[in-house]
This record gives sequence, structure tokens and C-alpha cells, in this order.
Amino acid sequence: MKRIPAFAVCAVAFLLARGTEPSDPCAPPNFPLPRFGTATTNVRDFGATGDGITNDTVAINEAIEKCNATGGGDVIFPAGTYLAASIHLKSNVRFLLDTDAVITGAQSGYDSPEPNPFDKYQDFGHSHFHNALMWGDRIENFAIVGGRVNGGHIVDGDRAGNIGDKVIALENSRDLLFQNVTHENGGHFVYLLNNCENVTVANVIIKKSRDGVNLVSCRNVQVHGCNFTGCGDDTLALKSDYALGRKIDSENIYVWNCHLETACNALQIGAETVGNFRNVNFWNIRIGRAWKAAIGATSADGAIIDGVTYRNITIKDAACPILLRVTGKLRSGEPRVGSQSWQCSWAPASLGFLHSSRKGTYVPRRGH
Repeated sequence: MKRIPAFAVCAVAFLLARGTEPSDPCAPPNFPLPRFGTATTNVRDFGATGDGITNDTVAINEAIEKCNATGGGDVIFPAGTYLAASIHLKSNVRFLLDTDAVITGAQSGYDSPEPNPFDKYQDFGHSHFHNALMWGDRIENFAIVGGRVNGGHIVDGDRAGNIGDKVIALENSRDLLFQNVTHENGGHFVYLLNNCENVTVANVIIKKSRDGVNLVSCRNVQVHGCNFTGCGDDTLALKSDYALGRKIDSENIYVWNCHLETACNALQIGAETVGNFRNVNFWNIRIGRAWKAAIGATSADGAIIDGVTYRNITIKDAACPILLRVTGKLRSGEPRVGSQSWQCSWAPASLGFLHSSRKGTYVPRRGH
């Protein structure tokens, strides 16, 4: 009887154990959506005017507190323009905005940037969350559905004091939903999410901002059906900084059926890259303008970027279709071990790219 080599038996056993066909990385992951109670509060019942002149922050925060305290549910925004500064978000609350409802940043009255002992490791905007139109820390089950949420007087650069530079800032939070929301203007960021999990951004429009969406050290994120245009910097950026005082990885990020335009980078990983990046998937993306890079990946702070899939990406009017970099800024409080030299490897599955599939890994390795 003919003997079968031992390595062949092992290979067959391995395939049987894991399945002969790997799962498709470009398939919607169906991460869980937030769930809400039956409470209903209307911001008008707490004194909000919606006249576009009066600062309605106090009334909005009281409506949120009431909804949260009674088991959670919906905070209703009827038609109108609600000026606000530093709305304090709470768990188990869903904002339901009328089609003609607008929440917009007031000229003043924002919370001061909170102290951060780790702010030297990243720029001011990434280091602080309270100086925003709305912010939350350690919240669960939160959503904004419908209407318009604008930066208004939110600035597009770092600034301390009585003004904000972010529209929506969330840290250490989970089970978040942003759906059918239009942002006519933003600021330094429209969304700054750090260490958030189970995040859905669906059918969201951004018409003008500096950065569109920054997903920093986030996990289980699905972004689909979105249209982000008019951005002066990164449109959709995956990052991992040291703002929370520790290394946090990013993984399980899925982005599909979106249109992006920017004066900088469209689909960007980095440059803030303290934690590693794994299982990141982009497909059916149209990039209509990218005056720096349509697709960019930069490891600047020691991260490993591994397991990234791009499929059916259409690029138009890009200064550079693909930009890959490894640098040694190492802006991190993590201990540095060994030398600071790096190697980069990129292993595409195929050379075709436009309207085709491309998969590879971008792996910086510490040298000696």
C-alpha cells in the first residue's frame, strides 16, 4: 500500500478543521445595534426653543437626564434649529430628529478641554473630548437618527477656551448608532471616537469639515451607505493614539458602499498608530477626489497593520492612488525595546486594483 506523507495528512486535517473555504472578508458583519427603552422626552417640554437664536444646551441636557433616569428611550427634536454647546450624552438614549430639525454649535459656552496627562503623545484635538458640540464617556446604547447635526461655530483647528473643535466626541463607549444624519459642516472632526466598540455609521452625509470620521482604537465597526465630501483632511481615518494612556488595538472594521472626496487622504490608516490594526475591510468604495492619497497606510508609532482587504475601489482625481509608509515618530508612552529601524512588507494577492480585488498585509518589523 502506498504511504501518504505525514505532512499531507497534517495538511488535510488542518483544512478539515478550519474549513476549505475562508469566510469572505467583504461581507457585512451585522454587528449588534443598540437597544432602547420606552421612555420618551421632548426637548421642547424642557424649554428648548429651536429658534436658532437661544442657546438650548440646558434644556437638551435636562431632557437627556430625564430619559436616562427613567430607563432610557427617545429624546425627540421637533423641527427647528437648536443652538447648543457641550451636550452631555448619556447611556440608553436615542436622539430622534425631525427631518427639519437641526442641532448646531453655538458661538460659546463649551466645556473646557479636560486635563490629560498623556496629551504630549498626540495633538490637542485628539487629546481632549469635552470641548465638543456633544460628548460622552463610558456610555452604552446611544444613537442619533435623522435630521442635521452641524458644527456651526465649531472651529476646524485646535483651540482651548470657550469654543469647541469637535462635533461628536465619544470615548470608552459601546453600542453606538449614527443613521440617516446629515452634517452640513463640521470642525476639526465631525466624529472622534476613541476606544469604542460595536459602532454603526449608516447612510450618513458629511458635506464639509476638516476631518470627517476618526475611528481611534475602535473595534467591531461597520460604516456603509455614506457620502463624505468637502473634507480638508482625512475623510475616513483609522488611528490608535495614546490619549487614553495605554496601547489599544483596532480590529474588525468594515466599510462598504461609500463615496469619499477629500483634499487630503480618503481611506487612511494612521498616522497615529500606537496600537495594532487587524481585520480591516473596504469594498465597493468610490473615491471621487483625493489630493494626497486615495488609500494610505502609515505606521509611525510602532503598530503592526495586518489583514487589510480592499475590493472594488474606484479612484478618480487622486494625487497618489496608494501611499504606504513606515516612520519612527513613536509618539507613545509604551516602553521602547530594541533599535528604531523598521522594515515594511506589502504582499498583494494580485496586481489589479481598480474594480478588482486586492488583499495584503502591511507589517512593520523591528530590526536589530
